Amino acid sequence: MCSSDLMMVEGQIHGGARSHDSVTVTFTASEQGPVRALARVICEGQVPQMLDISANVVDQKLELSFPDKETGRPGEGGQVGKVDFGTTLYGNEMTIVAMLANHSPQPTPFFISSEIDRSSIESMHSTIGNEMGEHGVEVPRPQTGPDADMLQDGVLSVTPSEGMVQPYSTVPITFTFNPTQPKQIKGFASVGQSDMAQNTEGAMVAIPQPYASTAVIESAETKQSITVSMTGCGTRAGVDVSHRVVRFGECPVHERKDVLVTLKNSAKVPAPFNFPPIANFSVRPSKGLLQPLQSQSLVVSFRPSQLGKFKSQIKCEVAKGKLTIPIR
Repeated sequence: MCSSDLMMVEGQIHGGARSHDSVTVTFTASEQGPVRALARVICEGQVPQMLDISANVVDQKLELSFPDKETGRPGEGGQVGKVDFGTTLYGNEMTIVAMLANHSPQPTPFFISSEIDRSSIESMHSTIGNEMGEHGVEVPRPQTGPDADMLQDGVLSVTPSEGMVQPYSTVPITFTFNPTQPKQIKGFASVGQSDMAQNTEGAMVAIPQPYASTAVIESAETKQSITVSMTGCGTRAGVDVSHRVVRFGECPVHERKDVLVTLKNSAKVPAPFNFPPIANFSVRPSKGLLQPLQSQSLVVSFRPSQLGKFKSQIKCEVAKGKLTIPIR
């Protein structure tokens, strides 16, 4: 229990009967916990009155918590918090929501800033290079400088940038990852040209691109600084088909010819695929989900409904149209 010392104060109430005056009690907290003190009010010619003074001293601080501990963890004991989005396809937007709690009886303002974390990007790229090297893929060295920073800008973000947390309340803090496919300019070196490479078989393989930023939640009221590291990888939809051209030859009307083709996912993320229906041609299965580095056998069928020559294009749509592979 905390203790408090009250000084003896003397005064005089001016005026006649029923007059009154105000007495100010000032308390300066030195440690957390309950505080209680008794003050005796003595008036000449009257029975002394007791004034019971109490308070509860709490630590005014903000605390960040994540509902899903698999994707985010707060920084505790001076450690840096972590938000990891894993690997996703370019064009996908991912969000992780944390709660900023105010454990004090006073409204507490805060503001959030963020900056690119170059050291984490280099470390992530090194890890990706080692993993891809085990599959016979040589990962190009990443570019540095203003162009590389521009590629990182805005991909990882946190909102709101500032706000106020009411007493014993919470405010949602949203971390967002939205990687976009880098543009490639013919004839010029481009940051985006490092996200594809050949494996030992000569096939092009998608290489995840690392992104990293550091967010800092600060409050001048509590003199706090909560640091959160945000990381994620973006990648192309690395799906290809073994036959871009399928020739069925002659086929009697209403009969069927089949050709076996293989669909392969060279990326590190699952890739849903779909074949929209087209007259006289079909694919089995017409849709599915390719796991990372998985191959799927497909049966492409031709069943003419009338005489004549048929020349059509079957489209394989990957990741809701983020990649379209034509089969002629």
